[in-house]
Amino acid sequence: MFDFDDYIVRKHLRIRKDKNEVIFLCYEMHTTKTEYEILKSIALSRKKQLLAKDISAKLGGKISEKNVVNHICKINSKAKELGGRKLIKNIPQKGYFFNEEM
Repeated sequence: MFDFDDYIVRKHLRIRKDKNEVIFLCYEMHTTKTEYEILKSIALSRKKQLLAKDISAKLGGKISEKNVVNHICKINSKAKELGGRKLIKNIPQKGYFFNEEM
């Protein structure tokens, strides 16, 4: 049974809190564990934007800043397949944030 309390909700994005499950525009987006953790860290952040180093730190330093960037590119590629647009945008030197047009 679907329970909204089990999800982090941002507009047309739902991220399951305790399990690698991401729903974007009512479609399941298949993500790796790292991609899921990146999405979850951005969704739970109190900051408007997160630098790659901030995301890396939130993931316990398990992946480098460069790998964060690569994973975000993969997330955006998957989002484009589902909805025709990027899910995560970036402002250089300010950070990554969810696309308001999602």
